Amino acid sequence: MAGTLKEYVPEKGFSLAKYSGKEFVEKLGNDAVKNAIKKILIGGNVRDITEPLTRERLFYTYATILLTILNANEKEDDLFKNISKLIHRDNLTKLSAQEKSYINWFVGLTGKSIQNVIRDNPSNLLRFIDDFGKHCDRIVENIKNEFGDISGFIKFKNTELPIKWKSMIYVFTAVGTSTLAIRGSEKSLYGKLFEKLILGSMLEVLGFEYVDKDKSKKNKNVFWLSSQNDDTRESDATILLELGSAVRIDIGFIGRGNPEIALDKVSRFEREFELNGIHYYSSTIVIVDTIGERSKIVELARRIKGHIIQMNMSNWLKDISDILFEEFGYESPINNIESNERIFSIIEHRLSSIKFNKFINK
Repeated sequence: MAGTLKEYVPEKGFSLAKYSGKEFVEKLGNDAVKNAIKKILIGGNVRDITEPLTRERLFYTYATILLTILNANEKEDDLFKNISKLIHRDNLTKLSAQEKSYINWFVGLTGKSIQNVIRDNPSNLLRFIDDFGKHCDRIVENIKNEFGDISGFIKFKNTELPIKWKSMIYVFTAVGTSTLAIRGSEKSLYGKLFEKLILGSMLEVLGFEYVDKDKSKKNKNVFWLSSQNDDTRESDATILLELGSAVRIDIGFIGRGNPEIALDKVSRFEREFELNGIHYYSSTIVIVDTIGERSKIVELARRIKGHIIQMNMSNWLKDISDILFEEFGYESPINNIESNERIFSIIEHRLSSIKFNKFINK
């Protein structure tokens, strides 16, 4: 008998368990990211773009889970009598974060479960894995008594996996747990990732230069992402238009069911702040996905001298350009252009020169 389940996992499996924003952009490629950002900048739904990516990752994960079981079944005697022992041994070795996530899916554990159920205690983890196997044995007998047995084979190359309740329970457990883990992690990953990609791309399209706030001394027509000073709350992006004039931007994929969140974003920033000894007046723009038809939030935002923009409109970038011109006299590359077709052409042209990975920390 081999020592662990890890050696039966296809190489692609572990890479699907976890990756960073930078790895995602590198995997997808600059052109694909450009096309996705372009769609969003002209009113596309970010979730329409990310859902096929999530679905692809899930389908590949399901395939590698089944292949793991098939590979192990070919080499192991009575695999499902000993599978908990294999996973137990895996957790006694030095696994990477990706490997640990993947292996523990077979006993129903996500990262959150490790924190909340296991409480990050290795002894609790090993006990949980052993208990899972014993519990599985008991429940499988109950299922067989209640519903009857199942039979058949899954054939793969030179091996056959008997279709039994126990083998299917382990596959279903890993599939269900991986779905929870991946959908949860991708919601967070795509949210943070696309916020930066959209803001960075949007501001470069509008003619601003991306700078490192801590290193740059420039104070005209520049921006940075995710700024926080001691006396101000964090904003997703900050623009310096000229000495004394700034704009803070917050973005969130907030739908029409959460208007109070959007208004809170408008009101939470101080109107003035100091940077490098220079006093700045700051306006606030909040970008959300959708505003309800009867919502009074736009008017309420105006009363507190803020602006709310909704991304489901094809001309939302032009709305931001108009605000910058009306408040600060800033003329963007799409200022005074009324034709949507011409604006879309400018967006596509300017996006073609952007290296998107620079907006992502890791």
